[in-house]
Amino acid sequence: MATLAGVVAGGALLALPSGASASTVDCWGGAGAAPDSKGLAYSYSFQCHSLEGDPTQVDAYSIISNRPVAEFGTEVVVSKDGVALNDQSFGCEGTFPSEGFGCFGKASLDNTIQGGFKLQRNPCTKKSRRKGSWHLWVVASANKINPITGAKTSTTTEPQRLRVPGCKAKSGK
Repeated sequence: MATLAGVVAGGALLALPSGASASTVDCWGGAGAAPDSKGLAYSYSFQCHSLEGDPTQVDAYSIISNRPVAEFGTEVVVSKDGVALNDQSFGCEGTFPSEGFGCFGKASLDNTIQGGFKLQRNPCTKKSRRKGSWHLWVVASANKINPITGAKTSTTTEPQRLRVPGCKAKSGK
């Protein structure tokens, strides 16, 4: 409280955003290691859902990792009930090595978005584990569509944690 009084008394006032609201889109999913990839190649999949029940579509998303990403797939498949949809897809871009990548395209909510990437190092080696656990997040940008007027309202999710495989007790050097 004394700090706030000092700032106000000094003639400066910190402007905080007004009207901040929580995102009404929630995403969940995970990543799995590709067989015989030595812990480097992973596939990811996730879905997003509107908490308000509005028709919504995902227009872009980013995958963020606390382990360096060596490369990523540039084409992403969108499916519904296990069937790929030809009219919904994403293209991805970014630099590597990096902490992630971004993808743009479209997918209706509740459809599954699937892609792949490789890490620079296996996150389960002793050296990697000394840096802490591996974490993966998705941040999605979506448009809520008014069912009457067709007007779009943009929203962005907060970072949503994706499940990653756990490390076995004895792995790597």
